[in-house]
Amino acid sequence: MIMGRKKTITALVVTYNAERFIRGCLESVKNWVDEIIVVDMYSSDRTIEIAKGFTDRIIQSKEESHEARTNLGIDRAKSDWILKVNATERITPLLKEEIIGRVNSEEEYAGYYIPRKTYCTCAFIEERPGVLYLFKRGAGRYSDTRAHAPIELQGKTGYLKNSNIHWASLSFEAGINKLNSYTSRDARKVFNGNPKAFWWKRPVHKVNAFNLLYRTLAGFYMFYFQAKFYRYGLHGLIESIGGAFVFFTEMAKLWELQYKQKHNIKDELLPLD
Repeated sequence: MIMGRKKTITALVVTYNAERFIRGCLESVKNWVDEIIVVDMYSSDRTIEIAKGFTDRIIQSKEESHEARTNLGIDRAKSDWILKVNATERITPLLKEEIIGRVNSEEEYAGYYIPRKTYCTCAFIEERPGVLYLFKRGAGRYSDTRAHAPIELQGKTGYLKNSNIHWASLSFEAGINKLNSYTSRDARKVFNGNPKAFWWKRPVHKVNAFNLLYRTLAGFYMFYFQAKFYRYGLHGLIESIGGAFVFFTEMAKLWELQYKQKHNIKDELLPLD
C-alpha cells in the first residue's frame, strides 16, 4: 500500500573509462529516477561526453577508491533514496517497478539487496541475495578499507526479487586484468598497515603457509558451494577457481612485498644483464 508523498530516487553511477557501458546504464534509469549523479575519475575516453546527454550532475574526482567516490555522490544526492548502479549494470523494467513500489511502501527498511545476473566470461551467473545497492539517503556510507567494501548501513535491510543485469567480465582476459589491478591495490594497503583491506572478514597481518592455503580453499568453497556456482557446470567451476585465485593473489602479492622489505630487495637495483 502506497501512502503519502511519492518518494524520490537518485541514481548514483561511479565511472572511469566506461564509454562502452555507460550509455546502456543511463538509458536504464532515465525518465523514472528523479536525478542522476555521475562521479567520474577523470576518464580519458568518451564517458563524460556520453553522460552529459543524460545529466548535468557530473562530479569529477581524483580519488582512486571507488568507495570514496561513491561517498562523494552520496553527499551530493538530494533524493529520499539512492540507487547505486555500476556503469556495467542495467536496471530491468521489472526491477524498476519493484524499486518504485518498495521505496513508496510502508515497509520500514533502510535498504534493499538487489540480485544480479552477472555475465562472467561466457554466460550469466545469478547472484543472490545480491548487493545492497538501494538505500535511504543518510542511512549509511561506504568504508574505504578495501575494494568492493559493502555500505555500512544503519537500519533493517530487505531483499528484492528481480535482478539487474551486470556485465562483469566480457572475457577471461578482462577479468584477470581487473583482478590484477584490485589485488595489487589491496595488497599494498595491507602492507602499509591496513590489515582489513583484503576481501575477507578476518584481518591479515602476515602471510604464512596456513593462511595462504586456508584462504584460497575457503574462497573456492564460498563461490562453488555457498554461492552455488556448481549449478553452472564447468563454467561455475572455472569462475569458482577464479574467485579463489583472487584470495591467493592477494596473499601472494602481500608475501612478495613483505619478503622484499625483509631482505631489502629493490627491483630497480637488480642486475638484469
